[in-house]
Parts: sequence; structure tokens; C-alpha cells
Amino acid sequence: MELLRHHEVLHRRLLRPLQLARVCAALAAALVAAAAPRPARAVVGGTPDAGDPAVVALEPAQCTGTLIAPRVVLTAAHCLWGRDPAQLTAVFGADVHGRGRRIAVIDGRLAPDWSPTTQENDLAVLLLAEPPAGVAPVPLLRSAIDDHLLGATLRLVGFGQDRRKESGTTRLLAYLATTIVDGGGPATTCLGDSGGPALLALGGTEYLAAVTSRGDAACRLFAVRTRVDPYVAGFIQPYIDATQPGAARTGDRCAYPAQCATGLCRPAADDPARRFCSARCAGDADCPPAMTCVGGRCAYRPPSPGALGAPCDRDGDCAGWLCAAAVPGGARRCAVACVPSAPRPCAPGFACVPSARRAGEHVCLPRTG
Repeated sequence: MELLRHHEVLHRRLLRPLQLARVCAALAAALVAAAAPRPARAVVGGTPDAGDPAVVALEPAQCTGTLIAPRVVLTAAHCLWGRDPAQLTAVFGADVHGRGRRIAVIDGRLAPDWSPTTQENDLAVLLLAEPPAGVAPVPLLRSAIDDHLLGATLRLVGFGQDRRKESGTTRLLAYLATTIVDGGGPATTCLGDSGGPALLALGGTEYLAAVTSRGDAACRLFAVRTRVDPYVAGFIQPYIDATQPGAARTGDRCAYPAQCATGLCRPAADDPARRFCSARCAGDADCPPAMTCVGGRCAYRPPSPGALGAPCDRDGDCAGWLCAAAVPGGARRCAVACVPSAPRPCAPGFACVPSARRAGEHVCLPRTG
């Protein structure tokens, strides 16, 4: 978790004056306390939590997440950023060092507009290899956060750096378009709690209202959490629906065979880490237009979607999270950063060229001639 940036607090003047005063006061205090040592235990000011079975530790990322569907976990994007999802394991239980159940992660997606620079849209979804028996998912808050919730109690859960689950409460101070700011104690979150839930009780039911993103450097005064409600319809629910058994069609991305209506989930020839639903075929006419029949199975012609050199509209379309063009307004392709002076800066068929995104940046793009 990081110190709250000024632009996040003042973001497009979306805060009302009272909210702004509260947050600015917290920010000023945080700057004074920034040099204080950060506690290692989870949820500073909280207590050990033997419950909340749907809240999991994510290892080795040292993050927290919440089960929101039978096999889908919601966490922070920065917990997945730069990692192969298959490197992660979800640990169910109160203590990572104990006998909690461990389930492998087999797929993950970052929120489409996640920015590692600004930390905006800090959400990610993870798919588990199997549903945890006997664990009920936490319902998502789908209604918009508004003024009537200011001052509401939020219950925080996290595993901290010592990887033992704790929980505590705080209050909602302010909300922005995609985040909330809370603080004032008695509890707050710290390192290792990232990706964990802020739970809001409404009508006798606790809902997952926000996901822990960042806060003051000393983990004592306030935190910024990514709201869930703006992302349900466009990101979270579509992923839940797409990863159900039988939900994926030929050509769709897949993580396990039963996800595909055909039962065939095959790795791409040019990027084995990305898998797509296939189908039996006798010729190209039996496959979707972008695919071809290879060895009796439908497959993408290289470059496959998201692979190096594939057409893209945004960074999130690419496996390497970089969508670039050589000239302003030019065709954008999935790329990777490169150093022109390196002996072999790019793969065969690609050239290390200046990027139109920013001065001094070079990227590997397909050779044009």
C-alpha cells in the first residue's frame, strides 16, 4: 500500500467540500506520520479472525482476496500485475502457516483500465482450479455508493505480513468515482492486506463494497479502496459468466477444458500461456473466420489474440500489458519494451523501434519490410 497521491484525493473535484476537508486533514496527518514504522500484523487495530472463510491469502504475492463466486476470487490488480496467475495459490483458513486448504489459481484478469502508474482501477479477478467445498461466496455491492453511506461502518479483513487473518472496523470518509477513502479507526489496513475486502452491512447482509488498494505510508490514518459497484456490470460479472462450465465458445479464451462448450481448451502455438477454445474440424470452413484448421483442430493463425504482434486497442488486450504503435495514429500492436543496443532486443520478425507513446521508449513491433 502506498501513500495516497494528491491527484487521487482531488480527482476531478468529485468530492463534496465536507468530504474534501476530511480527506485533506487525513492526508496532512499522513505526511507527518509517513516515516513511522509500518506494523507487520494484519489489519492494524484489528483482532484475530477465525471466521470469514471466503477471505483468502494469496501466495506468494502476500495479498488478500475474497471468494465472490464458486471459483472466482476478487483482489487488487497490483497483486497480479507482472505475475503469471498460475504462480498464485489461494489459501483458505485463518493462518497461512497452518493447515488451511490450498487451491491453485489457473487464470486471472486485470481490470481493463488498470494503471500501474496511477494505481487507478486497482481490481483483478482470479479463477481457482476448483471450488472450495463448503465456502459460500461473499455477495457484491451492486448499488452505487452515495452520500447516505458517509460515516457508515466498514469491516476490514486481511492477512498482513505475518499471514494471519485479522479483522477490524473503520468508517467511510469519502467516495470518488471509482474509490472510497476511509479512516479514523479503530482499525486500518497495511502491507499484506492489499486485495482484501471492505465489507458493508445492509439489511442484515454483509456485502463486498470495496477492495483494499493503498493508504498512508505508516498504515495508521486512512486507506484508499477500489469500489466494487462501478465494475460489476462491465468487468466482474462478465468474467464470472465467461468462466462457467460450457460458457466459452470456439475462439474464446479458456482456462480449463469444461469451460469450453466443445470440451477442447488448447494452448496457442505462439504463446502457450494463453489458451483458447478449439473444435474438431475437417477444414478452415469448420472454424471461426479468424481461425484455421490445423491437425483436425481449430486454432488461431499467429499472432493469436494478445500475443506479441497481435492487433490491440488498449494495454489490457495484450499478454505483456503493452499496446503500442510506431507512429502517432498508427496501427497498434501488442508489444514488449526493448533496448536498441542489446545484441538481440527482439524476437525474430520483430524490430526494436521508437514508440509513439512517449519519448525515449522503444518497443518490439513486427517488421514492416
